Amino acid sequence: MKIEQIDRKWAKKLVNTGFCFSDCLKTVAASLGKHCEFEAFCCYDLEIDCENKVMPEIREKVQREDCLEKYHGLKIINKYPEEFSLSELIELVKKKPAIVKVNSVYCPWDPSYQRIERNEIDNTIHYFVLCGITEDETQFYCCDAYYNLTGMTISVEKIPKMLYQIFYLEDIGEEVFPSLSEFREKAENILGYKGIISVSKIFESLLYHFEEHWEEWKIEGKSVCLAVVNPLCWEMVSFMQRGIYFANMADFYGEKIKKLGEQFSQLSEICERICMICLKCSHTGKLSDKVLDGMKNVLCYLKSGREKEL
Repeated sequence: MKIEQIDRKWAKKLVNTGFCFSDCLKTVAASLGKHCEFEAFCCYDLEIDCENKVMPEIREKVQREDCLEKYHGLKIINKYPEEFSLSELIELVKKKPAIVKVNSVYCPWDPSYQRIERNEIDNTIHYFVLCGITEDETQFYCCDAYYNLTGMTISVEKIPKMLYQIFYLEDIGEEVFPSLSEFREKAENILGYKGIISVSKIFESLLYHFEEHWEEWKIEGKSVCLAVVNPLCWEMVSFMQRGIYFANMADFYGEKIKKLGEQFSQLSEICERICMICLKCSHTGKLSDKVLDGMKNVLCYLKSGREKEL
């Protein structure tokens, strides 16, 4: 039996946000007839710490669970394998979809499948949805919005080896979305240069720290290069994610706020390019001035509302 025969039509309408856990949340929320755009609306209470660090640390307070409950009436339950037996997982999936956090080395359709050697920046964590089980209870049906895949199966007996965590959603109330003015104020505070929690202030602090140490870092070899570009790559992923999330929220309101959504999309694209430069640096073990130029580019864009020429 293929997934298309299962009475869960939502599985055909996969939602891709570019981040596997959010893709899973949106897909499962859709199975409950709900949205998931505002999962990150109150997230990102940012602080930056540069003191005595090769690479500054950006601390984020993510409040996804609060947002899901407040705006979408969804409660996320998470369990670790030691708290949830395989038989309990089987019974759960018979009733509702479950999101699983796995070691992607054991996930057959993931690029990390069966890889032993990996680059320092590679991640072997992935999330996908278990959306059903065969009648003989030997195979889970799987749905993976991140890779835009349905119809895959994984042997039930293989799940324990790959499993880190289990998540599922409970419908606990009505959806109550932020008003357009409330969203606009929040988004402009994050994106705008004068915002209290704006990304501009974070990038300004990052750039100051980079310029202060750049020439010293460049001559200290691979270990310092990796100490700089690895955490920076993940910070850029975080800012890229922020851009995508808020662009998706802006799309929810339609044409009324289209321009602001495009600004967040642009921020995401610039951060993605910095990630690619960092990945190249990690392979060569040498810092490229393009990393520093990329940081300047982001700050210029945030200040002016447009990207400077590269």
